[in-house]
Amino acid sequence: MRCQACGKTAAEHELIEIHDGRPQVMHFCSNCLPDRVRSAAAPMRVAFTAIEKQGDDLHIWLMVTPATAQSRAVLRISFDIDVEFPAEDGQVFRYAEKAQQFRADCTGDLFIHVSVGEYQQEDQAEFEL
Repeated sequence: MRCQACGKTAAEHELIEIHDGRPQVMHFCSNCLPDRVRSAAAPMRVAFTAIEKQGDDLHIWLMVTPATAQSRAVLRISFDIDVEFPAEDGQVFRYAEKAQQFRADCTGDLFIHVSVGEYQQEDQAEFEL
């Protein structure tokens, strides 16, 4: 892949940010990696495996590799919602009154459920928020 900043081929870093509830994938070489993620430059493997509305709350399930779970990375879900690693299998992050950022009909809390394990590309799915 090409670096989105300088155009160099074989950009070694992939950055995934969630904007308006949708993942946006960007590629950077080491020289152009944004400062906010430079300390967490290890490969991060994350799959969104399920999204479910429960009452006024919204639940999102993530699967991360063991290396990601034990890293010191930060996964930015939204401009003010970060999942900080290390994390354990089954850990749940709760964000009070943040569900509406992802779904207008969810006025309650946002819950991010973390599962740790290896996964295949087919484990990922498209979800409509």
